[in-house]
Amino acid sequence: MKRFSLIFLGMLVYSGMAFAHHEGDFAVTLDDCNSLVVTPALRGGELDEYGFASEPGFDSEPGTLPAGQSVGFILTAALARWTGAGFEPLAAATEETLTLSLLVGGQILTATTADGPVVGFDSPIAADGSWHKHFGFTLNGSGGSPPRDGIYLLEMVLTCTAAGINASNNIYLVFGFNAEEADHEAAIVWGQYYLVDLPDMDDDGRVTLIEFSVLANQWLTSGCSCHNDHCHGADLTGDGTVDMDDLAYMVAYWLKNQP
Repeated sequence: MKRFSLIFLGMLVYSGMAFAHHEGDFAVTLDDCNSLVVTPALRGGELDEYGFASEPGFDSEPGTLPAGQSVGFILTAALARWTGAGFEPLAAATEETLTLSLLVGGQILTATTADGPVVGFDSPIAADGSWHKHFGFTLNGSGGSPPRDGIYLLEMVLTCTAAGINASNNIYLVFGFNAEEADHEAAIVWGQYYLVDLPDMDDDGRVTLIEFSVLANQWLTSGCSCHNDHCHGADLTGDGTVDMDDLAYMVAYWLKNQP
């Protein structure tokens, strides 16, 4: 009961406060193709002794988003737990889950990870076109039991209720819960390498001849942008041209795959 009460109180406080903008937040912008862009794609966070955190938050500058609309989210995968060599998805019925909560319009809204995608809730964009939110993140044990110590991966995307605005890139939050700092850092580095940076164009978790063939087909193509999916994903460096820099990037990951 003590754990629930403290988390509930913290959720109210963190949801209602006007946080100052700071570097620890995810930055939310719109690109030229009206897609939400969240940077960086991965951040770490620390859960307290009760399994609660309010960081990292999400922040967009005034004028970025359409006033009168809302930003929502989708939890795109099951919560996963660090094994020391990668992240293993957890069964929601028998293992840990993670709940996102926010005070919206006087009502506490929640969404909890499941074995597949979960559509979350919306929260309004401010009148000046900014959106700055700190969700409450609560780690849940199975059947009401305390969650296990460890490192947990939450995957999500942001959405917008405004017509014509596309969902964001994949976002990854790596939470430590009573975990060693070195282990937490290792999990973050793994996630950056295998989830964010890996040039896996067909989403099979590997860099093979399929990726090389895409790069070869786009070789020396310029004008890569969001309008052409950055030359079908071949512009790995994001500089607008498929060239030696992109080839070097791919070579660095050649035949790599998620363990």
